[in-house]
Amino acid sequence: MRAEVCTRILSHMIYNDLNMTKIESRPIPEQPFEYRFFVDFEGNLADAAVENAILGIKEEAARLKILGNY
Repeated sequence: MRAEVCTRILSHMIYNDLNMTKIESRPIPEQPFEYRFFVDFEGNLADAAVENAILGIKEEAARLKILGNY
């Protein structure tokens, strides 16, 4: 993922005032020099700010998977 795409994706969290608690990157085995990111943040999927951020991230990201909400 290119740096400008990462910046645009993370800007949705900033714009919606979400507190990111963790970010990890892992290489994608089939794609050299490509990385997958895992992000934890405070919020609930029912919150308007979280819903807005997720919608924006879906437009920017090649792939988005929500692993949980607790």
